[in-house]
Amino acid sequence: MMKKVVGSWSIRVAAVVFIVSLLCAAALGETWYVNNETGQDTFDGLSAEALRRPAVRTPGLGDGVHGPFATFKRAISTLKTSDRLEIARTSRPYREMLMLGGVGGTPDKPLVVEGNGATIDGLDVVPAAQWKAEPDGTFSTPFKTNANKLERVKDVMTWIGAPQIWFVDGQPAPNAKSAEDLAKSPGGFYWNKGEHKLYLKPPAGKKLEDLRIEVPMRGTGISVHGTDYVVVQNFRSVHSLNDGVGTGNCTGVVFRNIDGSDNCDQGFSAHNGAVNIIEDCRFERNAGSGICDVNNSVTIFRRCSVAHNTFESGAYFLNEGFHVMEDCVIADNDDGPQVMIGADGWVQLRNCVVSGKPGNAIPLIESKGGSVKLDNCTIADGVVGVQMDPAKGLLKISNSIFARCSQALAVVPKGAEARFGSNYNGWHLGVLDFGGIQYTAQTWPDYQKTSKQDANSLTADPQFTGADTFDLPPDSPYLKSGDKGRRIGAFSKLPK
Repeated sequence: MMKKVVGSWSIRVAAVVFIVSLLCAAALGETWYVNNETGQDTFDGLSAEALRRPAVRTPGLGDGVHGPFATFKRAISTLKTSDRLEIARTSRPYREMLMLGGVGGTPDKPLVVEGNGATIDGLDVVPAAQWKAEPDGTFSTPFKTNANKLERVKDVMTWIGAPQIWFVDGQPAPNAKSAEDLAKSPGGFYWNKGEHKLYLKPPAGKKLEDLRIEVPMRGTGISVHGTDYVVVQNFRSVHSLNDGVGTGNCTGVVFRNIDGSDNCDQGFSAHNGAVNIIEDCRFERNAGSGICDVNNSVTIFRRCSVAHNTFESGAYFLNEGFHVMEDCVIADNDDGPQVMIGADGWVQLRNCVVSGKPGNAIPLIESKGGSVKLDNCTIADGVVGVQMDPAKGLLKISNSIFARCSQALAVVPKGAEARFGSNYNGWHLGVLDFGGIQYTAQTWPDYQKTSKQDANSLTADPQFTGADTFDLPPDSPYLKSGDKGRRIGAFSKLPK
């Protein structure tokens, strides 16, 4: 009798252990695989490599063959909370959008999407049937971008030339600025913004059917909306009609090592209360701004490059929200300020380099009512280093270098003086405009007395050459006992 009881108890224990193991496996999350070369959406998605023999069929997962899915869409349809999605880096880009929403993770176990260096490309082939023959020997097809400012700017009526988005037979194609120029550009394109038509002139001796013509045809490359606790890492997202990366209505979402460049609008854009961390990313050569965060979003950027973007600004923080940039370079953006802060927003730059593009007549950092905190930054090569809004917003500056600004290193308008705080900086005067009065190195004591700021700041030439920041001299008031060369300004190097 005892033996039977023990046996029954053993069976119960084994059953409990089995159930607990199942629960633990579920808690750990499943791993799914995608490969756009070897995968099929009829596979079960549970293996990086396709097996030759049929596996045990898993209900709802296709024909039961272990192997990767072929598409993001199929893989995302299988995801459960805290799963992992492994994307294979293959010899060709993924011609679809990575759209995550609804299923995420938990604070201690986020859903992870690992790109392994894969490229998401918004380009696609425009079939010959979609082109209309024109009387002048060119062909046309409808084309409208999602480039917000480009579509609004009245004096820009064609594609700006950067980024490169027209390709013929896998090679960049010429970008004509007018119909007349197109006549001289065989194999080139001309976009008429007013008509929202794209015109193509085939190369001599080539028929339309002979050509592989690719232009942007899909929206945001990586999109995370309406889901929480997600990590997306190690991707290139290029040539989208809209943004390289877009987020909204999500919290605890992390992006790492994303190259969001060469897109028709922004490289990165956060919307509608998104709370995101963005690390080790590049947002360059986009037709819009490198970064555009709006609608009460919260973003922290670390070790990012924001450069050579065309419209709006390098980093554009519009309306309410809180934003931090640490160890970043924001430089050589074309149109607006390198950093723009909208009304009621708060932006903190820490250990950042902000550098202008030659000929750009806009302040490097400009507040439109928002508040700005600069610490350990280097601000150089512009007409104005930082411009306060006259009506609202704070400006706090510490441990930073300002140099080579032709009109003023900083502008604190009359009426804004009480909202300005500054100390322990290196001002390479130049001019500092405070309360409508322009102070120079010769009148620096007058500025200190009037403003009650910068009591411990330097005004001498910091020997700032553009190649690096500078070591403080031995008699610097910044040096503390035991220091051997403490620096102010960003530790990053300015781009050449």
